[in-house]
Amino acid sequence: MKKIFLGLIFSLALITQVQAGFFTSFAASALANDLSKGGVPASRIKKLNKYLWNMHKSGKYDKNYKYYLKYLETHTENISYLDTVAQVYLDKGNKKKALAVYEKRILPWLVIEDQRTQDDFRNYYIKIKQHK
Repeated sequence: MKKIFLGLIFSLALITQVQAGFFTSFAASALANDLSKGGVPASRIKKLNKYLWNMHKSGKYDKNYKYYLKYLETHTENISYLDTVAQVYLDKGNKKKALAVYEKRILPWLVIEDQRTQDDFRNYYIKIKQHK
């Protein structure tokens, strides 16, 4: 009887620890994810987009553009800013990556935009596809 009782207590303690570990790990992952995405001020993203767009327009890129490009790509869901990312990839000869940004990150969101925005971004996408 004593062995059964000890076995039951041990099993209960083990189950509690496993569940606590799982939920603690789950909560920590969720918190880390929120902090990594939500910690970037919108004003920084806006400035970064303008900085990259100006390089795109002038055709002159500084040596750090790749860092800024990757940062903008991973820290925004704004389709206008993602278009900047796609245009820079295209400028630098990576048409495949530019198309991927459109296909995976921009085009799926157009359904909730007004008709003019949909038309504009679809036209930008077509220009990228047709680029030699």
